[in-house]
Amino acid sequence: MNPTAVPLSQIGSTESSSPTPTLQGTPASGTVPTFLPNAPPLPALSSIIPSQYPKLDVVPPTDSPEVQQWILDVQSTGIQIPSISVTQPGGCPNNTQAAADTTRCWWTCGGCVRETDVSDCPTKNTWGLTYDDGPAFYTPNLLSYLDQNELKSTFFVIGSRAVSFPAILQAEYIGQHHISVHTWSHSAPLTTLTNEQIIAELGWCKKIIKDVLGVTPNTMRPPFGDIDDRVRAISLAMGLTPIMWTRISATATLDTGDFYISSGAITSAQVLQNWEYIMGNASVLNTGFIVLEHDLFQQSVEIATGYILPDALARTPKLTLQPVITCLNHRDK
Repeated sequence: MNPTAVPLSQIGSTESSSPTPTLQGTPASGTVPTFLPNAPPLPALSSIIPSQYPKLDVVPPTDSPEVQQWILDVQSTGIQIPSISVTQPGGCPNNTQAAADTTRCWWTCGGCVRETDVSDCPTKNTWGLTYDDGPAFYTPNLLSYLDQNELKSTFFVIGSRAVSFPAILQAEYIGQHHISVHTWSHSAPLTTLTNEQIIAELGWCKKIIKDVLGVTPNTMRPPFGDIDDRVRAISLAMGLTPIMWTRISATATLDTGDFYISSGAITSAQVLQNWEYIMGNASVLNTGFIVLEHDLFQQSVEIATGYILPDALARTPKLTLQPVITCLNHRDK
């Protein structure tokens, strides 16, 4: 355990908000990254004007010039988008026919994966470290811990939060963390959206990341892990390789459940029980693994920095913690 950890009994839905942390070492505009060959200078944050982007936290409209161009770009790739019906909200119980249709390869209902999906790291005892749904108010605390322990992670970024916290996104990137697409709004499972809406969700997230960092991401994670062959094809046509998290059966994945602490749906003690379950399963895998965690809430950051990460670093045999892109041995464009 981290000796400065918040007591486990205090990490819960009734916890008072701690003071919002400040970033350490905010990068200056024009900084040239030295860790990527031919990387452009870091854009000025003053160039990010929120009114030039869609409304926050809702599916973007599809009639904008940007989305219309991205639709044409997808069509020009020659990648065939399967004619798969849109699913209805409510998941597997509300989509029994779709769930039974194995030809669509729906990850949510049945756990189907394709060769294009990344769901683990090749090397045993390697943890592809990931955090979803930021950047957010307490992400700087996570970054501080990662920096202190010389750790790098993959951050699956929501566009609506990137436009709200661009300085944090730049700090992640300059800190040599891997930045990946997690849609613009994260407001709906992608299989419930039309082709055009999926393109809008992915396109606007790609754009804000490029506008803030100067580089284009080439990976994505679907909200809720909701992906089928239609979503896969659109993602790949937009230059985005899907990154999931490790599944150990049709119904069980390596998910800490940390997202639900803030709502009271799970306790911090239960999250640590999930973590022990994850470690027990990871130890018998012949490959490395990827775990679902989040940096959106104070509680999820506290459980990560106070308990999960310190425990991972103390494990025997030693775990190697890396961004997914590193464990796969390739980088962003």
